[in-house]
Amino acid sequence: MYLLLSEVLWKLISNLNMIYLDLSNPIFLIYVLIFASAAVVCFWVSTQLDEVKGSDTRQGLYFLLISCGAWSASHVGFLLAPSRLLKVGFYEIGLLVGLIAVGAWLYFCSAYTNRVLHKKPQIKKLAIVVFVILAVVKLSNPVHHLYFSMEFASLPFPHLTVDNKILHLFTMGLAYGLSLVGYFMLLEKFDRVSYKSKSLIFLAGLTALPIIFDVIGYTSPYLIDITYEPIGVALFAVGVVLIYLNRFNEVKIAGSYKNPVIVLGPQNNIHEYNNRAKELFSNLENINSIGKSLGDIEPNLGEVLGKERKILEIELNNETRYYKVNQSPFAAGQEHLGKLIMFEDITEREKAKQREEFLHSLLRHDVQNKNQVIEGYLELLKEKKLPKEARKYIDKSLKATKESEDIIEKVRTLREIEEEEIKEIDINSLLKDVLRENRSRARDKGIKIKENDHDSNCRVKGGKLLKELFNNIIENSIKHSNANLIKVNYTENKEFCKISIEDNGKGIPEEKKDKIFQKGFKQGETGGTGLGLYLVKRIAKTYEGRVELAQSKNGGTKFNIYLKKV
Repeated sequence: MYLLLSEVLWKLISNLNMIYLDLSNPIFLIYVLIFASAAVVCFWVSTQLDEVKGSDTRQGLYFLLISCGAWSASHVGFLLAPSRLLKVGFYEIGLLVGLIAVGAWLYFCSAYTNRVLHKKPQIKKLAIVVFVILAVVKLSNPVHHLYFSMEFASLPFPHLTVDNKILHLFTMGLAYGLSLVGYFMLLEKFDRVSYKSKSLIFLAGLTALPIIFDVIGYTSPYLIDITYEPIGVALFAVGVVLIYLNRFNEVKIAGSYKNPVIVLGPQNNIHEYNNRAKELFSNLENINSIGKSLGDIEPNLGEVLGKERKILEIELNNETRYYKVNQSPFAAGQEHLGKLIMFEDITEREKAKQREEFLHSLLRHDVQNKNQVIEGYLELLKEKKLPKEARKYIDKSLKATKESEDIIEKVRTLREIEEEEIKEIDINSLLKDVLRENRSRARDKGIKIKENDHDSNCRVKGGKLLKELFNNIIENSIKHSNANLIKVNYTENKEFCKISIEDNGKGIPEEKKDKIFQKGFKQGETGGTGLGLYLVKRIAKTYEGRVELAQSKNGGTKFNIYLKKV
């Protein structure tokens, strides 16, 4: 029985083609140690990526490290395998994970440079198809023998060497070409930022350096013919994650924007900036600005950051340009790392605003003053003894000047809407003021204003224009409804305070109901400026509320105003 087992074992070993390993050869041991170390480093660093900015970047780097760690481990297995069969197995595993590493590299480069190539479904499908085809070609090598063969070599130590065939050379060329695309992505990214990216360019270059060893191994006996890329990736990983992590994150942030960007540290000292910022602020480059306070390098910018309205005015190429300054803090976990200063060119918008302000000023002062002069002369004329026909025209002229003044006031309100600040408002108190101001005017027209009894103490999001909203609706009822009663009701729910204003007048014709909130809508000859209800809708929207025309049981007009509760 013992002899039978021995014979079977001997035949099995013979079939495995057992290979002698010279474990005392220092060069052999160095190879094993280097690739084993690269595997350990890749696997370990893959667990230290929590502070890498961007989930896609982090994921791409993780898969790159895992695949390169497996690649290195397969090389260790190839070197230590005691038989030809095992060596072929480990070598083919290395070929497959090497392909995966190329995909992970491209994914990482796309994510880090803020591209979307790694997210496109068609590219993902193409990558899977290419991988499957190449995997089939590699694994079917025993059939076609066009990928590789193995033979014994004595230098630089006794080992089974790989003789790469035409399909392997084609695949390697494709892999190098795809990897080169990733390098171009990174170099373009690094080119957008300051000199601090040089260290990262060096680290990225380490991943390409092993190509030299690949070529030497293929063309000479001084190195074994094996892929050395995992060593470069291991060095890159150590450099990025353990030495230059903050710089890696800062360059990612600064290079992500086409607009000028400055990255500040926790003490407002300059950590990084992109080339657009350098064009905008020459002191960043003229003075050694890295590590120095932003206020010392660019005092004007330091002052703007302390203001509520952060608009920076700069003379650039004999032209005044305006930039909106935005600040965005960034952190790693609980640690505050600094903030990002971004500059948005709003020159055209700011100049348009200045022109608009000039026109509004012209309306409010010059035109309004002229109206008042005209109104004064017309009032003087009315005191004279004039024919009835002349008095009629004077009254029409006075009405026109008053409407002109009203339009100017409405335009002023429209402008204020754009700049309105939202604050907490006691709606009950505000409505009491509005109703008190309108009661005497309503009484003169024979209209009674009635409000329901309620215990509500509703506080809503509003501002100084909220009173204008209610005044417009109530004035509309007083002037145009022919009503004798205006009812004001309060209700509320968890989200909104609802105020209903309803009259018992003639109502709004059905065909006009869809148009009442449009700019320029007028009801009859006494329709006023055509801006009142348009303003009502705009004001409500500014305060995150809304206004609706509702069905009135009394046949008149009913508005429901919904204001967001604080």
